Amino acid sequence: MTFTASAGRIIATDANGEVKLDTDEDLFHVVTTLPQKSVDIAIVNTSTAFTNLTTEYDIGACHSSCTHVVGAVRFSGSGAWGVAFDRWTTYLGGTLVWAMTAPGLTSQTSGDIYAHVHTYCGYRFFVRNGRVVMERRLVMPSNPPGVWLAIKAHTITCKLKAGRFT
Repeated sequence: MTFTASAGRIIATDANGEVKLDTDEDLFHVVTTLPQKSVDIAIVNTSTAFTNLTTEYDIGACHSSCTHVVGAVRFSGSGAWGVAFDRWTTYLGGTLVWAMTAPGLTSQTSGDIYAHVHTYCGYRFFVRNGRVVMERRLVMPSNPPGVWLAIKAHTITCKLKAGRFT
């Protein structure tokens, strides 16, 4: 490893000259730690109508300088279904794709669950005007009469931190 220091900047490179540390790169700094919060999500059914919903949930206040959200999220409900069900999942930005087409992730009265390849339920967290917001995006296809899907009721518990890169 080679270290160079100049004008308050430290750069460390490996034997191939690849930079491994540069103190001028922005690092994430936690500014606000939000209290743990749980949000109950009601069941959503679809029959013959195409479902396309975006719903926002207020998670809590953060400092006005915050730009990003990180933390941990746990999904729980009435059965062992869903991605990372009933255990903590790291959230480092982006979208948590929670429900896709698979037995136990959605419920139905008849038909083949694998035929519904356009079913999607995802969650993301972001900062808006000093508030941390959880957004749910839900898309479910229209179905033939007598066939319906339901994204089961579930609870999302989150332990989040808001901050900025400086």
